[in-house]
Amino acid sequence: RRQTMQRFCILILLGISVTMSRPLHGVKNVEISPPDNHEQEIRQLQEVYPWRSKQEIEIMHTLIQENREFTKSAMNQAPFVPRPFNCSINVTDVKKSRDPTKTVNNLNPWDIKVVGALGDSLTAAFGARAEFVWTVFTEYRGVSWSIGGDGDLKQWITLPNLLKAWTPDLIGFSTGEGKADTPQAHLNRAISGSTTIALPAEAASLVQRIHANPNIDVENDWKMVTILIGGNDQCIFCQGDNSKKLSLQEFEANLRMTLHIIKNELPRTFVNLVSMQDVTKMNVLSSITCDLLHWYECPCGITDDMALRKNISLLSDEYNAILDKLAMSDEFNTDTFAAVVQPFLTDTEIPMKNGNPDFSYFAPDCFHFSEISHEAAAVALWNDLIVPVGSKSRKWK
Repeated sequence: RRQTMQRFCILILLGISVTMSRPLHGVKNVEISPPDNHEQEIRQLQEVYPWRSKQEIEIMHTLIQENREFTKSAMNQAPFVPRPFNCSINVTDVKKSRDPTKTVNNLNPWDIKVVGALGDSLTAAFGARAEFVWTVFTEYRGVSWSIGGDGDLKQWITLPNLLKAWTPDLIGFSTGEGKADTPQAHLNRAISGSTTIALPAEAASLVQRIHANPNIDVENDWKMVTILIGGNDQCIFCQGDNSKKLSLQEFEANLRMTLHIIKNELPRTFVNLVSMQDVTKMNVLSSITCDLLHWYECPCGITDDMALRKNISLLSDEYNAILDKLAMSDEFNTDTFAAVVQPFLTDTEIPMKNGNPDFSYFAPDCFHFSEISHEAAAVALWNDLIVPVGSKSRKWK
């Protein structure tokens, strides 16, 4: 069904865009200026979808141009309202009652001085605050669940904003918008589109930035690094280019190398290895627009081939089993270093509302996290952090 639909969805969407170019009854017409640089937008698409042909990129760019008249009002999206996060603990009294820890086994929130993150578009907050399809390509790193530091808990619930309650001078969180090479990305080294192959290079970049920061005491400051990777490895599993696919052994080797880089270069570090979600669960987020965008972003996740879908789900389980294996290894558990699996995405299902998928949890591409999902992931990560191994939740709600 999906494969047949994909042959016609571009023409259908172009037809919809012509209709939507006229003001809707009862909806205020909002003027939105398109980007000035056509080539820049093409390059952005090529960076995000490196496996797509030039012709496919041009088709997608045409689609985006034709849909520029979609407005927030036309899409009937409610404005985002941050959820309340109430914490009655007296942080100052708790900090005064404890001495700084010397071993990772006694680590407390107030011991963390530096935060960093590695991964892909979910950590880069790709499209997190996007209101329209064509703004999905913006990376809103300041609200990233694991490393964003915009505002405070009253505005955005993120791991750094939670930690800032104990450590106001926390270092490393990303702010604002931009790619990994922008100054405001700070220690958010995640790059959209990354597979596990890129992870060691991201770790090396993290190490370099930490060592270059005069405000960080590399030997003595406790650091927390969060890693989420593997979604793109699943998304290319059914693609024809075998050069980009990893065997389980290669997947493990890249993760092991990444952890060794961090362990050898960054003493006093706690690593969150966040388990990945099975991308085939995105199959329920189906509509003409969603199906087309999924076809570009993660075609393996929406395949109608049940045998292939089962294999991709199995691949996700095998990847997560490798995370468990590495986290349980003695080589990554010492007095001053630990890698711990935080499994809250493992069994997380697509949120439902009145029996239908709740699209408010997703960016306009029906794939990446919206602000709501980033907050849900931040809360779930926090809850997993404060409970022991064996008692951690495998879903965020």
